[in-house]
Amino acid sequence: IGTKNFSVSEIKECTYGQTKCEGTDYYICSEYNQWVNQGIIGGECVVIESAIISLNQSWNLISIPLILQNDSVEFVFSSIMNKVIVINGFDNGAKTYDPQLPEFSDLHNIDYKHGYWVKMTQPANLTITGTIPQNKIITLNQNWNLISYLCNQSKNISQIFAPIMNKVIVINGFENGALTYDPQLPEFSDLQIIKPNHGYWIKMNQSAVMDYNSVC
Repeated sequence: IGTKNFSVSEIKECTYGQTKCEGTDYYICSEYNQWVNQGIIGGECVVIESAIISLNQSWNLISIPLILQNDSVEFVFSSIMNKVIVINGFDNGAKTYDPQLPEFSDLHNIDYKHGYWVKMTQPANLTITGTIPQNKIITLNQNWNLISYLCNQSKNISQIFAPIMNKVIVINGFENGALTYDPQLPEFSDLQIIKPNHGYWIKMNQSAVMDYNSVC
């Protein structure tokens, strides 16, 4: 998992026109230099991971834990788009993708640092592939932010946001209903654990930097 540095002598030409990164089971198409199951970027054999995100009927608040090769909203959700009613994002303002009106939509790309609302006609599993991000730093603006959670395991919210908690007004989540964490009233908050593949609203009293590398 991750990356493996290699020298030219380590690259083996394999059958079916693929190149193998020695010491792994990972290949790249040598003829077109396109990602097959893995890819080579800047002298590294990059392992392509997959993730499955379970979506319920009606609303879901999700995040994408991987850097995507093709990040267009149409491509990312193509396998389940017939079950999608609408996808909403937020980045200094609301953005929307409507599968029935794509030409009038202003949400065009999906990334690993933001959260997304997805409304479904019925349950489905969204399978995505990409590379694990090494840069897990998210810049938070004053006021509202819709962000991803980039740790691999579920963790206590007070532990994850401890470095910036003095700047947090409130954190909201959604899992079969709204969940809230109030730093001033933690004992009365029902959002205590944050989970991979989920998105979270966080309201800040000033801008800050959230570094998941230091808390995961």
